[in-house]
Amino acid sequence: KMESSKIKFLNGHSGQLGMEDESVDLVTVSQALHWMEPVGTFKEVNRVLRKGGVFAAIDCDWPPVINGEAEWLYQEFLARCRRRAKQEGHTEGVVKWEKDEHLQRMKDRKSAEASAAEEKMESSKIKFLNGHSGQLGMEDESVDLVTVSQALHWMEPVGTFKEVNRVLRKGGVFAAIDCDWPPVINGEAEWLYQEFLARCRRRAKQEGHTEGVVKWEKDEHLQRMKDSKQFTYVREILVHSTEHGTAKRLVDLALSQGPVGTMMRNGITAEQLGVAEFKQAVEKSMGDKTWTWYFCYRIRVGQK
Repeated sequence: KMESSKIKFLNGHSGQLGMEDESVDLVTVSQALHWMEPVGTFKEVNRVLRKGGVFAAIDCDWPPVINGEAEWLYQEFLARCRRRAKQEGHTEGVVKWEKDEHLQRMKDRKSAEASAAEEKMESSKIKFLNGHSGQLGMEDESVDLVTVSQALHWMEPVGTFKEVNRVLRKGGVFAAIDCDWPPVINGEAEWLYQEFLARCRRRAKQEGHTEGVVKWEKDEHLQRMKDSKQFTYVREILVHSTEHGTAKRLVDLALSQGPVGTMMRNGITAEQLGVAEFKQAVEKSMGDKTWTWYFCYRIRVGQK
């Protein structure tokens, strides 16, 4: 039954889940988080979750609500068992984290990570700031390089290019980096990837999930940079990198894309999206071998 339902039970440790980075959308723990060392557990959960993924720790308040006397008898009996276990040394070496502190520990981990990141950034002179592409919060002519990676299509171009020009020193460079999806693998696998995402986009549009979303086409970036008159020199540079991947990696890559996440956040299931059929077709096309992948990048460069 498990084989047919694709459910697997694996031995492991909460600090070593044995899954790829950013490979799952949901991690749940039922009635067990109090036995798991929190720092390593939360770090590992963060590693395997995709962006926007959810960790859910489920606990039951014992006993269930029945009547005051029956509940008291239940609690008193278990309290006696716990005291005796402790007195006789049966709990020696057992570490347990209180359930009512789970939430605070999850928050504390985020705070600790933020503090560590801040310290690291301070020592390396790197800063992460919230902001807007049309309001960079830097002084006039204060930087030599501004880069945008896989994001220019979300930025209003007129204000963005004007602001980039303002903060760049004379001769400074603006570089917008975009990847051509999917990577070059084989014709059939690439077609399956594109067709799957096209279906997701069509459905998202039909059901109104993209209403109000404004996006600028990537293949028009270069012309918009020229039309902006903010750069003295504009050019597109092509580069590539070589990696290796399997059918599983291509499926995971497709599932990490925006249109799929949009549909799933709006309650559309993997079954309704045809994920199983897509996976089966990719596995048939690529087999179980590892392929060479060529990631192709377009860098649109503008010099002030």
